[in-house]
Formats: sequence, C-alpha cells, structure tokens
Amino acid sequence: MSKNKIPEQESTPTTVQLEPAHLTIDAHVVVQLGAELITDPEQALLELLKNSYDADASWCNVIIDTVFEESEDPENGNGKSLPTLKGIISIEDNGHGMAAEQIRQGWLSISLSLKREAKRQGTVTPKYKRFPMGDKGLGRVSSMRLGDLLRVTTHSSENEPGTQVWFKWSDCKSGLPLDKVPVGERKVDPIGRTGTKVEIIGLHDFAHWQHEEAREKLQAKMSCMVSPFNQFENFLPAIEVDGAPIDLVDLNSQVLSVAISHFKCDWKEKKIDPLNAERISGAITMNAQVRLDFFKGKDTEAFETHVISDSGEKLLAFLEKEGFVSQYDSLKRGKDGWFIDFEMNVDDVDIPWGGTAKRGRRAQKTGENKQSTLFASKAEYPGPFNSELYGYSYDDQVFQNILAGSTVSKQFVQELSGVAIFRDRFRVRTGNDWLRLADSFTSGSSYYGLRPKNVLGFVAITTENNSQLKETSNRENFVDNNEWKTFYTLMLYFRDFANQTLENLRRAYSRFLTKQAEADGVIVTPSTEQALNHIVDLERATVTQKIKREEHRDAAMATFDATKQALAKISSEIANPKTAALALELQDHLTQLKNHIEVGLSEPPQLVEQQTNASSAAEVIKERFSQVEGQIEEVYEHVATGLVAQGVVHDVHGLIEEILSRLTRIENIKPDAHPTNRALARELSATKTLVRLIGKQLGTLNPMLRQYREKKESISIVEFISEFFELRSARYKELGIQVFPPEKQSNFSATINRGRLTQVFDNLARNSEYWLMDNLGRDFKVTPEVHVELSGTVISFWDSGRGVRPAMEKTLFDLFVTDKPREQGQGLGLFIVRELLKFENCSISLGRERNSYGRRFKFYVDLCGVADGNK
Repeated sequence: MSKNKIPEQESTPTTVQLEPAHLTIDAHVVVQLGAELITDPEQALLELLKNSYDADASWCNVIIDTVFEESEDPENGNGKSLPTLKGIISIEDNGHGMAAEQIRQGWLSISLSLKREAKRQGTVTPKYKRFPMGDKGLGRVSSMRLGDLLRVTTHSSENEPGTQVWFKWSDCKSGLPLDKVPVGERKVDPIGRTGTKVEIIGLHDFAHWQHEEAREKLQAKMSCMVSPFNQFENFLPAIEVDGAPIDLVDLNSQVLSVAISHFKCDWKEKKIDPLNAERISGAITMNAQVRLDFFKGKDTEAFETHVISDSGEKLLAFLEKEGFVSQYDSLKRGKDGWFIDFEMNVDDVDIPWGGTAKRGRRAQKTGENKQSTLFASKAEYPGPFNSELYGYSYDDQVFQNILAGSTVSKQFVQELSGVAIFRDRFRVRTGNDWLRLADSFTSGSSYYGLRPKNVLGFVAITTENNSQLKETSNRENFVDNNEWKTFYTLMLYFRDFANQTLENLRRAYSRFLTKQAEADGVIVTPSTEQALNHIVDLERATVTQKIKREEHRDAAMATFDATKQALAKISSEIANPKTAALALELQDHLTQLKNHIEVGLSEPPQLVEQQTNASSAAEVIKERFSQVEGQIEEVYEHVATGLVAQGVVHDVHGLIEEILSRLTRIENIKPDAHPTNRALARELSATKTLVRLIGKQLGTLNPMLRQYREKKESISIVEFISEFFELRSARYKELGIQVFPPEKQSNFSATINRGRLTQVFDNLARNSEYWLMDNLGRDFKVTPEVHVELSGTVISFWDSGRGVRPAMEKTLFDLFVTDKPREQGQGLGLFIVRELLKFENCSISLGRERNSYGRRFKFYVDLCGVADGNK
C-alpha cells in the first residue's frame, strides 16, 4: 500500500511592522505613589504651600469650602456628562507663575522637577532670594490625597493670558497608560498680576474639615507644620475653612517667657584649607538657662526661705563653688528673668562621634548595629544649623494663665511637644521622639532631665546650608546618609548637655538646702549608719544609768534601815510618853517614804522588755546595714563584670562570624577538586584556632564569677599585663593599635583578685581604644599607641590620643560623667574602677602631666594597698 505524499506549499513570509520597544507606566501607579508618599491631608497642604514659597510668592491663601458644588461643563469633560463634584480646596499665590511650556514639560511630568537643576546650580529666586525646597517633582501628587479633580490656573505675565489645565485622579485607572489620561487645557484672561491657583474639587473627606473639633485640630496641625518659633519675613500663608479663618499659632514671647529652662546650640563650620573645599572644621556653642522656679520642687517653704528671700544670691554663690561648674566655659547671672546662664564651647575634635571608618567596616562584617556607627570625616558635616529647647512645667499656674489669655491652645502645645525640625520654616516630619528624650529620662541616667511631653523645641536648617540633609520622598524623615548621622550625633550631644546640666543643678540644690539647714541649726536627718549608732549608744547609756540607779537605791535603802533602827533605839530610851509616840510616828513615815522611793527607783518590767527589744532590733538593723554595704560593693563588681562582659561579647561575636565564614568555605570545597584534602585540613585547623580564642575570651570572665571573686592570689604585674594585651592582640592588630608593655625589670607582685584587676585594665584599655579610633575616624594625624609603665607600686597607663578635655579633669571619676555619647557610654566605668580599687586600699588618679596638645593624659593606678611586701 502506497502512502500519498502531501505536497509542500509555497510559503511567502509576511513582515509585521512592530513599534520600537519602550517602557511605559500604568496610570494607577501614580495613585498608589500618592497614597504612600502623603500620609494625611495636612501634609498634602504643606507640600502645596511649599510650591507657593518656591514660586517667590509673598502670600498664599488656602480656602477650604465644604459646601461648594460644581458640575463640569461639556468642554471640561470632553463632551461627557459628569456628576456634580462637592467641596473645594483652593491654594492661590502671587508667585511668578508658569508659562504653558513649563506646565507641559514640568508640572504635568510626574517626578520631573525644574527646581532640581536650579538647586544643583545654587540658583535663587529673583525677588526674595530663596533656594528651591522641592526637587522630586512629587508635590503635585499630594493633591490626590485631598480630592478628585485637579485644576491649575497660572499666569506668568501680568498683562498676557494665562493657562489653565485640569484632569481627574479617578481617570488614572489600572490598565491605562499614564499618557492616555485625559488632560484639558485652555487659555484664560490676564488678572493684572502673576501667580498660580491650584483647585482640588470633589473632596474625599468632608468630616475632616467640617466640625469645630476638626478645625481646631487643623489649626494645631498646620501651626506645627509651619514654624511657630520663627515667622516668615516675606511669606504670609492664610487658611480659611467655610468662611472661618484658621489662624496659624505664633509662639509669642509671652508663652516662651514662662519656660523654666532654655537651651540653645549653634553649630558652625568653616574651611580650614582654601584650596580644598572638603577640609572643614566645626565647633558647637551650647547655652543653658534656668529660672529660679526650676528649683521650686515640693518643698516650697525651703525654696521661699533660702532662695526667694535673697533672689537666689546665696544659691548662686554656692553653685559657683560646685565642682561640676568646671565643665563649662562660663557661669554668670542670667538676664531677662533667667536666674543663671551656662555656656560651653566644644571644637569638633572633642566631640565623640561614636565610630570610625574602620569600625564601620567591622560592623558590616560582623552584623553589628549599623545605626550606631557614625562616620564623621570632615567632608560629611551637615552644614551650620541651630536649635533651641524650652522646658515647661505644664502644671504651673502661671503657665496655665498665659495659655488662657493667648491664642495658644493646650491641644497645640500637646501637638508640638517634643523637638521639631524645620527647613526654611517648613516642618520635616520625623519619628516620634526622634531625639530619644524618653530614653535618657527612663534610663535613670538623667532623672531630672528633659521629658518629651514637657519640651517645646526646634532645629532650624535651610536648603542653602544643609542640602545634604535630604528628606525621604514621603517627607516623613531624612535619608540615613553620613551627613544625617553626623547631624544626629551633634543633636544627641546637645541633648546630653541639657540633661546633664539639669541633673547637676538639681543635685547641687539638694546639697545647698542641706547646708542651709545645718547653718540654721536645724536638725538634719542623720544617715542610716548615724541613726543606728545613736540607738546603740542610747541603749548603752540606759544600761549604765540603770546600774547607777540600782547602786543609789541600795545605798538609800541601807540609810533608811539604819535611820529606822536609830529611831527605834531612841524611842525605847525616851521617858516622856508623848515624845516616844512622836518617835514611833516618825518611824512609820520613814517606812512609807522608803516604800515610795523603792518603787520610784525600780525599773518597770515593760520598759525593761522594750529596751531589750530596741537594743536587739538596733543590732539586727546594724548587721543588716553592714550586709547592705557588702552588697553595694558586690553591685560595683557586678556592674564592672557586665561592662567587661559586654566587650567580650562584642569580640566573640566577630570570631563567631569568622567561624561561620570558614565553615561555609569548607562546605564549598569539592573532594574531587582536592583529592588530598589539604585545603580542608587548613580550614579545619583555622576553625579550631578560632574556637580556642573564643574559649580564652570567655575565660576572662571566670575570675569575675561569684565562686572566684573572693579568691586572692599573688600576681606578677608584668606577666598579668602581657597576658592581658596578648589576648587582645588580634583586635589591636586589626585596628592598628600598637602596645608598649612595661619593662620586666620594673616588675612587682600584688595579692589581689584577678578578676577585679582585669576589670580595672579592661576599662582603661577600652577607653583608649574608643578615643584612638575616634581620632582616626576624623583624619586626625595620630599613630595609635597604648603605653604601660611600672614605677614602684604605681602603674601608669596612657595612649597617644588627644587626652582629657580640660573641662572634664575635675569630674572624670564622678558617677555618670562621660564625654562619650550616652548611647555608647554611661559614665560608670572610671567611677566603678575607683570604687573597686578603694575597696582594696588602692587608688586611681589622673596625672598632672600634659601632652603636646596641652592636656592631661596619664592614669596612675597605685596598688600599694595590695603590693606584696607592703602589707
């Protein structure tokens, strides 16, 4: 059977003409973009106000009309019958306006901004010399948050026709390319001036604008969006809702004058190399002012007696002698109602930036918290800015009266509370309590410090000076670049200055009141130990008096008995009956008197029992007090152990990451590619070495554990120091720190707990590491070195850093005193080291020598109390 072959057909190729490949964008994406970028109607209004400001306008009127209705005519709706739109928001200004071409190429092109190039070139507006704020071209998208129909009428010339364009956000539907969304355009008559009017018709949320409560909320929010601290000099925004004006609140001098504390900071920068624009130095000037009412507290009687009576003169004289004052550059009597005024000037080289480039690379490698790693090279400074913080007591009656008589509402105060950042007087939203005032208050390091709800404050930045502080697209925060990190570090430094000043003043005031009470002869409440000793002394005196009382009673009874016997003998010999009767009567009276005296001199059983109980209780309390003292010593050891453990965990974390990396490489080694498994053996050997290092690191904690803390041993100091730095040699090598240990011939031995000695050296070593790395992070020319020398029983410890800031010299070993950021130093280390050494009859001090920077830099640890041969 034959198979029929299907004949081949001739095929003629057909050519399909395709459009060139290109990208397009769905219209609905713009709606999604607007919903994500603008979180609420007030932010949308603010963006439109900024557009008017950038247009060089001197005024901008915002009118919200919720009863407005408009039916679009066929021309506007492209011949379609459209429903009535209700409600309108109109934003009109007298700025420079836009030509038709500018509207097409700029305003109607989403995310394209003509201001971006102007900002890059440093161009300012012709009339008021403003730097443009916007550069993302997204401000117009904010209108989508308010309503449906967007209509823009603009005039760039006083006498020529203007242009009007419009479109509806509801036309931006999914599946429709953005350039297919219908847009209307037409010419409009001249209005005799330039300017732009933006109308949003068909409001989304009527309730947000209509009710009285909503309007008060709008007033509070908008007053916070435009700086209430510093008003515009040549830009006047006005808002009206349904015919009622909404006045933007001005924090006038009357409201600011009732603050009980006030802090200012001014960060300035200058070029230090005319040929290199990136070589910049900076300095921060900080001021603190408080009123007398700051000290009032709950003891109003003491306040009025010792402070108000002489307008604070005795208090000021007392404060001037306090040790903490040396940290400031000046202290003087305040003016304009302020009681006292502090000033501190700190150069950039003395500001702890909290990190370096080296530390940053390590953080990325080990997975540490990158937010705390602040790169602070001089090219990454944020530009000059200033800030002010006002502290209030909202319960103060004077403050309540001021609020009642002003336009400032309590709701506004609550809305603005905290610290706001304003760029060219327009607020940049940040997270709640971005300056972390609550952290410093609740941590216990600053009990008297600023609280978020009791502070009104601002930071003033400008587009001109702070262009590298970039806002995120949603205008809700700043881009987390290096300039922002440096700015944030400076603000944390300012915050800590304010909190530490308040803490110093309140504690000094407590000491002042105690001194005044003693001077007035007032019995000052004794310490716990004094009270207990008083009870014991009283009990001992009572026992002594009891013995003497019993002796006197026995002597009196013997005298009575002898007198009675003598009277009996006399009466028997008297012949006269009357005289004999009188003698017998005298014996009876003498017997009664003896009984009364015996009862009076006897100790009541109940009182004896009470005295015994009081004495026993005093002994129990005294024993407990002694235990508490021991527990306090133990607390110091626990805290010191925690500080060392924190550092050990930091180091171990890096080693673990290295182990994981090497194990990953082991997994990737293919047996067929390495038949001898030499590479595998090398990796396993390196892994074992790292594990041993972890064991050594954890082993440093062993002497600090409870079962070892009481153990003391004779330690060779030179060997101890060598082992201490040998354990840290890998880390120091990575950081480039060179260690110079003491000479062997200077060695001595001391009998001390090894863990306690480790805590002392660990704190000193970590302080040196921190400040050496801080110097390197700012291109400060220094070779990082740590030196240790022995002389007799004294260990001298120093590094090649800049040394101790002069203002810190007198308070360096005090509790909570530190020059590090609060997030990286609690001011506990040196204080605890001093206390631990004190328990051993040893000491630590800051040497009086000064380095090439004119600063004290050497620490002396004197182990004479535990040195062998010095017992």
